[in-house]
Amino acid sequence: MAKHNNAALTALPAAAVPLGEFLRKLGNRCLRAFAEWLAHSILLFGIFAVIQGFHWGITHLLGVPADKVFFHVVPMQVLFDGADFALLVGLGLVGVTAAVRAYLGKHGV
Repeated sequence: MAKHNNAALTALPAAAVPLGEFLRKLGNRCLRAFAEWLAHSILLFGIFAVIQGFHWGITHLLGVPADKVFFHVVPMQVLFDGADFALLVGLGLVGVTAAVRAYLGKHGV
């Protein structure tokens, strides 16, 4: 029977971190998380503006009626609403994940 090394199984308590250092690191993590949130919000706003501009251009500049139905099934408004929803869900998941990773201090993929 093999002998176990009990010293390897014991865990040492973490060293105490000074309050000032803890608060500085906490502030840095919060700032990185806020920067991630802000970046994704600006990106989302920009993409929404492009989608709405495209919708406005189709209906006003090209004269396509707003109640146009594509493929005899899908109204144009449903297509644009679906694009908005897909962006909200997609960038929402990516943004929350990026903000949490930034808060935890994880960099990269």
